[in-house]
Amino acid sequence: MTTKTWDGTTNDWYNDNGADWSPAGDPAATDQVIIDSGEAYLNSGDAGFTVASITLSSSGVLAIADPGVTQAVTGKFVNSGGFYVDTASGLGGSTVTIGGTLTNSGTLQIGPSDFSLSSPDQVTASHLNNTGTIALYGSGNGAPLEQATLDITSGAAPATLTGQVFIQGDALLEYASGKITSIGSGAELYLNGTGARVADASDTTSNSALTQLASNAGDFELYNGAAVSTTTGLANNGNIYVDQSGSGGSTLTIGGGSHEHGSPRVLEG
Repeated sequence: MTTKTWDGTTNDWYNDNGADWSPAGDPAATDQVIIDSGEAYLNSGDAGFTVASITLSSSGVLAIADPGVTQAVTGKFVNSGGFYVDTASGLGGSTVTIGGTLTNSGTLQIGPSDFSLSSPDQVTASHLNNTGTIALYGSGNGAPLEQATLDITSGAAPATLTGQVFIQGDALLEYASGKITSIGSGAELYLNGTGARVADASDTTSNSALTQLASNAGDFELYNGAAVSTTTGLANNGNIYVDQSGSGGSTLTIGGGSHEHGSPRVLEG
């Protein structure tokens, strides 16, 4: 197993016949990839890669816009920098598979923020550990619907949500099982649109991973038709916003009543 380190430039992963990697040569299936700085990117027409692991330091970026091609990491993916999949307007159709744990303390964005995803994007990982920012942007509420998916194939939803999670348009954060029962202090969960979902694999058509949400110490926000229904009460020590802006139509149904403590702001529209 060889460690391949990016040279800090902004360049195509395959450019210069592997000269941007140290030691020289494109990473192979048994190699550990490290991007400490700069940006390695893959565009349409590039071959897919298979590597053993990827580590992005705080100044490192990996950007993928390679429709119809699968990029494969057989082990862990550690992102302290920026991991971007089809984020430019009108892109879509890229696939990334991660055989091990995706640990994110940086920024992970899937899909363009203007809701112009042109075909489905999918990133899969065995488990997820998130303390950073995850942003999924599917297409808008109008046809055609193209979904941005982050699929956690073995890991359960965390009991306490950490980090910032933004699910917008036709977008899905899917866990193999489990329920999120609390939103931690400093964390944020933002759902925007009728197709914005945090789900477990038993029901990916709704926010099934949120049905047991019982406490919020961070920010919990619903916009533009997002819908969450719980079977429990919801103790709120943070902020809950329901259609504070936008076109409205969102619903938050609390099965056991709502309880507020401290000085939270609760807005409904």
